[in-house]
Amino acid sequence: MRTIFIDKSDSGKTFEQYIAKRFSMIAKPLYYQYLRKKCFKINGVHTLTGKEILSENDLITFYVDDKYFDQTAEKTISIPILYEDDKLLVVDKPEGLLSHPDGSLKEDDLLTALSKQKKVPLGTFALVNRLDFNTSGLLLVGKNSNSTMELNDAALKNSIRKYYRCLAVGYFDVPSALLHAYLLKDEVSSLVRVSSINLPRAQEIITRYTVLAEGNGLSLLEVELITGRTHQIRAHLAFVDHPVLGDPLYGNEAINKRYGVLKQVLRSYKLAFMITDSLSPLAYLNGKIVEKDDPTWIQYLKK
Repeated sequence: MRTIFIDKSDSGKTFEQYIAKRFSMIAKPLYYQYLRKKCFKINGVHTLTGKEILSENDLITFYVDDKYFDQTAEKTISIPILYEDDKLLVVDKPEGLLSHPDGSLKEDDLLTALSKQKKVPLGTFALVNRLDFNTSGLLLVGKNSNSTMELNDAALKNSIRKYYRCLAVGYFDVPSALLHAYLLKDEVSSLVRVSSINLPRAQEIITRYTVLAEGNGLSLLEVELITGRTHQIRAHLAFVDHPVLGDPLYGNEAINKRYGVLKQVLRSYKLAFMITDSLSPLAYLNGKIVEKDDPTWIQYLKK
């Protein structure tokens, strides 16, 4: 038995059209044979005619030879789950994956993959934090609307601390500091610019960094987001002349090419829960830390 959730691109098709598109290796006579033997179900109900109209998030159950799934173009993305309870998940997003669905982009996304993996309808889970397409690391996911609201409230109170590691270009005069600036987002380009003065419509940004190691013209940093704005770490470090290595938007192209790195070396590596209010529904998480690092980056610090 195999199961597949119907995605948006197949919504509105008949079941027969879906099979013809996604499982073209199943010959028509065999398909009709499977249909007569009731080898397909839609949301737990046997498919009788093949003319049933599919909707997004319908669950299709197949009782057919596994070889057709080995050959099909359907792609399964496995999302590592680092922590889970009744309210939330902490997952490890790989680079090259959107955090959430984007109708304007034909790219895979974590929420859709996670919904399929956990066999729940798309829309059940919600993100509490987000990561850029090429930034890997820990994402906090609410399992329902109530827990998502509780988690968002805790995040707004800075009771959920987010820590990143990255490689930044150059050496820092001060080994640890709190950086303050203002960030303005260009809604057309989706890029941001940072200023030392408060511009109209700008948002304050606060970023704490600590140098963990340095060498070969690079610094390995731990970065804590005190505020969480679009591209904050990448834009803020570039503003102080220490762009993230490999960053194609705010980095130094010549330096990136010299090191042979064309994607930002940036990872969300730790979430720390500081829920000190004993009456909070999330109080059981107080003191919990979920952490997963990427130990391979140290190689860049060696000549």
